[in-house]
Amino acid sequence: MLPITIITGWLGSGKTTLLNHILSEEHGLRIAVIQNEFGEIGIDGELVIGAEFGLYELSNGCLCCAVNHDFLAALEEIASMENPPDHLLIETTGIADPSAAVLSILNHPDHAEAFAVDGVVTLVDSSNVLKDLEEAEEVAAQIAFADKIVLNKIDLVEKDQLLLAKKSLRRINQEVVILPTTEAKVNAFDLLDIGGFDLTRISLTASSESNPETWRDYRAISSLSLKLDCQLDFNLFEEWFSQLLLEQGEQLYRIKGILAIVDQQRRLIIQAVRSLYNWRYGEKWGDENPMTRIVFIGKDLERLNLEKGLKRCVATYTLPVGKS
Repeated sequence: MLPITIITGWLGSGKTTLLNHILSEEHGLRIAVIQNEFGEIGIDGELVIGAEFGLYELSNGCLCCAVNHDFLAALEEIASMENPPDHLLIETTGIADPSAAVLSILNHPDHAEAFAVDGVVTLVDSSNVLKDLEEAEEVAAQIAFADKIVLNKIDLVEKDQLLLAKKSLRRINQEVVILPTTEAKVNAFDLLDIGGFDLTRISLTASSESNPETWRDYRAISSLSLKLDCQLDFNLFEEWFSQLLLEQGEQLYRIKGILAIVDQQRRLIIQAVRSLYNWRYGEKWGDENPMTRIVFIGKDLERLNLEKGLKRCVATYTLPVGKS
């Protein structure tokens, strides 16, 4: 499968600079970049060894494709190449909610076998992020959705302002990996193989505390974690979770969790993007005490209601792991 990383970030955050950096570096990877708009990346003419139908092949093996229509068609064209790339980066427009790009891939009936969404990388301008958060809800959504944040332009801010910017990012997205940088100079390997949509590679924290400031700041977009030390009834959970997404899917940007299910020796892994979700069974619990951990990232999250709903899914009886 061709791994895909979504690159997002508000206007002026440095997405174009980052992509130019990746396209010009000798990293030994065949990386393809798809943009939603023409003309944003100025390709160095000396690097171009071939160009056809808006697809530029560069001397370091990378590809750049400018798209002003259906990027899914461009995605399929790149994947069907005789010599396809190792990884695909898709840049969203600066004002876009990245969930739209992710959903368009996950919802496509033919893409499950061909593509894997590896993660979402959000660029943030450290000198303007506080102002941007106050002025545009999409900025908070981009931060909330991120698996990694490239905190750019740190050379333009004082130490106290940088700490405040980091604190603001953590209020919205507790678990995100933050990469401070100048001029968007990030090693390409730091943006690939994230595993943001592979919960077997994610350590889910489960803070029992709620920061009151979270509910007021940044258009009420935040993240919260829940933890239960008991096993769940799968049917009760599926009924509650499906109803939750039906009623609140538009305000729930991402949900990820590892659940302990009664009569089941394996972890149940769930992942949701807006109202779309899937689940599968992962590794066995082994000697580890089964524990449910689930993280919600979204708008106007109500901890008490989510806790009550999850607790209603607790099985009326449990069995020790390994017994049946």
